[in-house]
Amino acid sequence: MFRSIIFTSACLFLTAIAVTAPTLGHQPKDAPVSQADIAKLIDDLGDPRFKVRDTATNRLLEIGEPALPLLTKAKDSPDEEIRERANRLIPTITRRASVAAAQRLMDRIGEGGLAGLVERMVKAKDTDSDANWQLLEELMQVIAQRAPAAAVGHKLGPPWKWTELPVDRVCNWNNRSGKRFLLAGLPKSPILLDGSIIVSDGPLVTITTISQSIIIIRGSLKDCSRLQDSLVICLGDFGGASVIESSVVVATGNFGGAGAIEDSLIVAGSFGEVKHALRSTVNPDDGLLEMLRLHKTAPVNPKTPKK
Repeated sequence: MFRSIIFTSACLFLTAIAVTAPTLGHQPKDAPVSQADIAKLIDDLGDPRFKVRDTATNRLLEIGEPALPLLTKAKDSPDEEIRERANRLIPTITRRASVAAAQRLMDRIGEGGLAGLVERMVKAKDTDSDANWQLLEELMQVIAQRAPAAAVGHKLGPPWKWTELPVDRVCNWNNRSGKRFLLAGLPKSPILLDGSIIVSDGPLVTITTISQSIIIIRGSLKDCSRLQDSLVICLGDFGGASVIESSVVVATGNFGGAGAIEDSLIVAGSFGEVKHALRSTVNPDDGLLEMLRLHKTAPVNPKTPKK
């Protein structure tokens, strides 16, 4: 009983570290650590002395991503405490690693973050280069890694070949499959979008069904009935959907709600009603919005005061 109480306290302390750590993606402070050293630290997670267990936990957090392979194996350890601590360490370290990757990527994206990149790609024809599409693809991969295993994160690699899809700026909705759309927003959008990518510098309305697609909007998406096998990033509100399945939705504004969510990740600034969520993660904001600086726009130069 006494050991159980101590273990529970340690777990709460670990959770606090995960939530409040000011510098996510923390890297090892010292020289690279060997796998033998990591294995010893994992063994120490089951030590009968609390101080040894606690020290090993903190050290593994410091080591970070290099410890993940052995920690993953430790999930099957015969020692219950090693299993429990490994199960708590893995998501924290994984989250920090994805944060660090996203921060590096946002530095490459540059001024204005994602909003600035969308604006530049849509408004300036000479910037819809393969390099910009590659940045977007990498960003989608980072976000999708946060999703449940059954979600779209495992469908964003091959056969997705972004730069091989034709670019459509005219928006001929008669052929809306297998394209990259660069749009300035649409008051009325297609009823069905399948197998395409939309980058829009303005709101989209009335896409009834979105399937196997990626949508990045500097604005809001409204009136979507069904979202499946897709990833949607709204720098604004997501108007909600009747069904969201195997998808990722990130909205910097309000998520309007959903009738049913399955195998999906939903992150938003605020939420409407979610009636049923099965095998899904629904968070008001677990740091993802701030992590990627999705809601920040290019800085505005202050007006020069009149003399």
